[in-house]
Amino acid sequence: MRMGWIPTGAPMFVGRVFLGRMLLATVFLVTVLAGLPAQAAGNPQRADADAAPPAEYTRGLEEVEAGDFEAARASFEQALRKSPRDPDIVNMLAYSQRKSGQLDRAIHTYKKALKLRPRFPQAREYLAEAYLQAALRELETLESYGDEAQKERDQLIRALEAAAAREAWAAGDDTAPKPTW
Repeated sequence: MRMGWIPTGAPMFVGRVFLGRMLLATVFLVTVLAGLPAQAAGNPQRADADAAPPAEYTRGLEEVEAGDFEAARASFEQALRKSPRDPDIVNMLAYSQRKSGQLDRAIHTYKKALKLRPRFPQAREYLAEAYLQAALRELETLESYGDEAQKERDQLIRALEAAAAREAWAAGDDTAPKPTW
């Protein structure tokens, strides 16, 4: 069976890995093309730009840069106790939750950041990444069901392919298949 532009005959996990990487690359490309920040550190849109951020927030950013997401999560939780309505802190708490494997909690927390600041490109992009991770997690679950979930697995793959094709097409990628919408 041919699955869009996933290599024909590739083992199921290779197709999923290819699809996941391609989707995340598309999100990154769209983010870069839109001029959105790719890093959390030095966010010029801090809600209280005139006030110094809590020391725990700064420490959390340093821990994110070091890849210590568990420590960063704890630091952002402490910073949030001092500034409970700061959308930047809430966003980075969600980011550290997602990076430390707490995907469902992160999605909930990103939504809180967006309630505090509805026009928050970074939180919106990170939330989209979380949804992509969730979709890939569900695809993996469907694959574990074997033949009984083949139809649903294929439908999810087609939906992911269509979404990626729409984004690639919209970004001007002439090599992407023309989406049907």
